[in-house]
Amino acid sequence: MHLPIGASLQRSLIVALDNGPPAARCTELGKAIGDRAFVVCPKGTEPTAVKAAIQAAKGRYKEHVAPGPAMVFAAGEAVSHATTLMQQSPAFFATVLLAATNPRLPAGQAVHFARRGGKRVLMICQRDSCAKSAARTAPQLRSAGAAARIVRVPTGPKQFDAASIKLLKPELSWLMNQQAAPGGSSQSPAAPSSSAPPSTSAR
Repeated sequence: MHLPIGASLQRSLIVALDNGPPAARCTELGKAIGDRAFVVCPKGTEPTAVKAAIQAAKGRYKEHVAPGPAMVFAAGEAVSHATTLMQQSPAFFATVLLAATNPRLPAGQAVHFARRGGKRVLMICQRDSCAKSAARTAPQLRSAGAAARIVRVPTGPKQFDAASIKLLKPELSWLMNQQAAPGGSSQSPAAPSSSAPPSTSAR
């Protein structure tokens, strides 16, 4: 888990999913995120593992975790689990990054996500087929009330390693814009030192 050391306000949770080692995933993403958010890296990528990891983080750092939506960053094969979370709890998992060789978000799922409280989707594409599919999905997300962006990369990220993070880092500010300082102007307790999972109806 990555902690937002030095933050003076409460911070949101990012749930990072890929098929690599959780510690490496959190280390690399943490370098890019800094004090903007907590990064939780479950050992599994299935929804039950994600919700258990969120519950554990909130239980341990409840005074420092901002109430409200979380973010999901998914790479490689874990993208399918991220889209499941988007459908189950769109208002809770309201900001989503999908990075894979060809991440697909069918039109019906995109509209459901946006109309039920989803806010932002960043789609990372390598293949032309992915870009064409995303180009159809993005307007549907926008028309239903969510923001959407498509980014082309030379290789489809399978894990959140140093090379992938370097490609994605320029887009993180846009993706995290609405949740960069979720605590507003109210002060939270001092940031942690280094030393209720959502249900399917979570909002």
